[in-house]
Amino acid sequence: MPYLAITREVSNGVNRALKKSITRVGIERHIRVHDLRHTAARLALLKGIPGKVVQEMLGHSHYSTTMDIYSHVDQGLHREASEKMDAVLGAYK
Repeated sequence: MPYLAITREVSNGVNRALKKSITRVGIERHIRVHDLRHTAARLALLKGIPGKVVQEMLGHSHYSTTMDIYSHVDQGLHREASEKMDAVLGAYK
């Protein structure tokens, strides 16, 4: 199964290439490969990809590791769930 685990040596080389590329197109912000990994994970969760799948993509040994790092992404989902539960429970008032 493919996942986004990258060794430090590869990461350093890719970071150098990434820095050259983003500088060439005029982006002044420092972006690392690891930042792109986080972005990919956050976007996957926001688009509804199950946390277990994201865990496997990232190569985390434990589901809890993924969710501990990325659970803040689901704040909108928590709010939506809260509103839905309020609607359900409000029906019993």
